[in-house]
Amino acid sequence: MDETSDRPDRTLLILYATETGNSQDAAERIAREARRRHFITTVASVDTYDPPQLFEKVLVIFVLATTGSGEEPRPMKPLWQQLLRPTLPPNLFDEMDFTVFGLGDSAYERFCWASKMLVRRLLSLGAMEFHPSRHSDEQDRLGFAIETAQIGLDSDHFYRYETALIPWMEEMFDTLLALYPLPEGLDILPASQLPDPRTTISLEEIEKVAPLLPEEPATVYHDAVLIRNERVTTPEWYQDVRHMTLSFREDVE
Repeated sequence: MDETSDRPDRTLLILYATETGNSQDAAERIAREARRRHFITTVASVDTYDPPQLFEKVLVIFVLATTGSGEEPRPMKPLWQQLLRPTLPPNLFDEMDFTVFGLGDSAYERFCWASKMLVRRLLSLGAMEFHPSRHSDEQDRLGFAIETAQIGLDSDHFYRYETALIPWMEEMFDTLLALYPLPEGLDILPASQLPDPRTTISLEEIEKVAPLLPEEPATVYHDAVLIRNERVTTPEWYQDVRHMTLSFREDVE
């Protein structure tokens, strides 16, 4: 691995692949910690990122869930197909430092299979794993309870993957700062400090603003009958997600 003095670029790309949103949540959390350490950070879903651009990236963190029986999430499939091409040279990613945080469930035989296979493939293409990747377990109930008790937060607002994510992030950023030190004169921002805004809003003078509502009221309405209203999450889960089915019928004059 290169010496620290050869690593001036502190641009970090965090790519996530998710089916239910947990991987995105974890990626955004890693990004917040990275920005506290003054990394120029971009977070993107793999399906919105042009795969050839990945060949030019130096520092990448992947956050990847495993679905079904060891399959990668649907957003990951295009990138995975490109990575599996047999004609790729073995030194394709020899400039890349990477690590992977995987989300999975050991109740399935191929636990975190997608994230484990991604690590293997990137290593075979010359990438360097700057910190050991971590594969979290949805079944880790004991560790989950211990972690939430230690930090004094209500476990109802925690996901079980955070049992692995919280300590892994601390160790990973220690490693990362050893490789990519803080710029001179800068310190890690306090966790309680609001980050700098990532977007700005400016007012523009215009002659007329289009109405938010149509000027004429609607004249066509549709009647519907609710024929199914079933909760799909378990009763003990804090999110009340429902499957609702409506039946529409047009009156014939």
